[in-house]
Amino acid sequence: MVSRQQRSDGYVELNQLFETFKFETLEAGFQMDLEKRECSEMVIHFFNVQKVDKRISTEKNIYVYQGLTLKPLGAIVNPAENSFIYMNELSKYQGEHFKVISIDSNKAIFSLETVYTSNGNKVEKVITFNNNIQWSLKIGEKDIELESYGINDHFTLDENMQNVFTISKQIKVCCGVDVGKSTVCSRFHNVESWKNTDSDTSTRILRSVICLRVVKINARCVPDMQNLSENDYC
Repeated sequence: MVSRQQRSDGYVELNQLFETFKFETLEAGFQMDLEKRECSEMVIHFFNVQKVDKRISTEKNIYVYQGLTLKPLGAIVNPAENSFIYMNELSKYQGEHFKVISIDSNKAIFSLETVYTSNGNKVEKVITFNNNIQWSLKIGEKDIELESYGINDHFTLDENMQNVFTISKQIKVCCGVDVGKSTVCSRFHNVESWKNTDSDTSTRILRSVICLRVVKINARCVPDMQNLSENDYC
C-alpha cells in the first residue's frame, strides 16, 4: 500500500495514504472507525519516517512522509511489559504440587519437591520457562539434557505447558546404588547420604561423578558396584 502511494520524489501524501488505507481495509472485509489524525499517529508509531510539512502552492501546505520503512517488532512494543504479562499467564497452567519460585519479564520458575534428600538437602525438580519459548529442567541442581531423552524443550501457552509439568513430574530420579561392604569407591564416584522421606529410610549410596540424576527410559541404575567406571551413571 505504501509503495503504491509513493511519489517520484519519494514522498507519500497523508491524504492519499489515508484514503488508500480505508479502501483496502474495506476490501479485506474490515471496517475501521479511524480518523486521519489517528492514521497519522499509527504511521509514525509503526514506521521509521520523517513527517514533513510540504508547500505545494503559494497558499497550500500538506503533510507528507519520507523514508517509510517498517520498524522492527522490538521497537513497536514494550518487550519488558509484554513479556511480563505473558510470563504471568504461565501460572494459570501450574502443575499440581508445583510451587512458584519467581516470575519476571524474562522467566518463570516452578519447583516440585521429590520424596528424597541428599546429604540432608531436599532434592527438587525445578522448571524454568524462558520468554524465548524454551524451558529447562534441573533436578538436584543438575541440568537435565531434555533432548537426550527425546523431550522437546519448547513450549506454548496452552495444554502443552501442562504436558511440561506432567513430564517433569513423571521423570524418575536416579537413586544411585547402595554401598555394601565389598563396594570399592574410585575417583569416579561420590558417596551420598540418601533418604526417602516417604519410608523414612536412610542409606549411603554411590553414584558416578557424571551421574545424570535421572533414570533414562528403559534403563536402571548400575547393579554391579565392582564394575562401576567413569562411564557409569550411578
